[in-house]
Amino acid sequence: MSWSDTFFPDNPRRREEVVRLGQQLLSLMEHNFWATNRLATLLNREMNTGLREISVDKQKTIKENCDMLIDTIGSIQAQVAQIDSRLKENLEPELYQKLYSLTVPLSDRIHIASRVLSGAFGVLGSGVTVAELIHKGAVLGRIVASLGRVGTCAVATVVLGVLGLGVDMVASAILGAIERENLERVIQEYSEALEEFRPASEQYLENIGNVIARVQFKRGH
Repeated sequence: MSWSDTFFPDNPRRREEVVRLGQQLLSLMEHNFWATNRLATLLNREMNTGLREISVDKQKTIKENCDMLIDTIGSIQAQVAQIDSRLKENLEPELYQKLYSLTVPLSDRIHIASRVLSGAFGVLGSGVTVAELIHKGAVLGRIVASLGRVGTCAVATVVLGVLGLGVDMVASAILGAIERENLERVIQEYSEALEEFRPASEQYLENIGNVIARVQFKRGH
């Protein structure tokens, strides 16, 4: 037991809590990278976009990985915005508004979008992809905001790969000389960041899954 543990006997428990939170973050990040690649692949196939595939870099910091994911999501948002702009240019105002109306059946929105896409982009793009993604813009924004929060928390400068290692290595990487106040601060800030990031991440995964499922369903009919 270290001298700090003698004075602060709850330190071992706090270290384990830091590790537990870190491993949760690592798992969420890996799932978000995977989902983002699925969405990028879908857009590349359906709309001939040139989005690149990304992967978690465990040799880089949490912040650097967050920034990489934010940049890629930003590229997806830009592609969706470009598609949306073309639709707005090529549709009468009332038809364009129907794309955003949740009271209009999805099948009708798909038909409206598909009617324009082949002419506007020169490809037989999937209207369902666009109709869904236009409505998911706010969700993409939410995950970006949450990643930004994680990228500024107390552990942001820790190399991501460390989060999958043992208690002592994680605690050492995060804190150096461990003191009770530091551990409490890290746990509180880390917990708050994850509390915001977890639901945004889960919603992000769900919505990407929904978009892909709808495209696959449409192709099957």
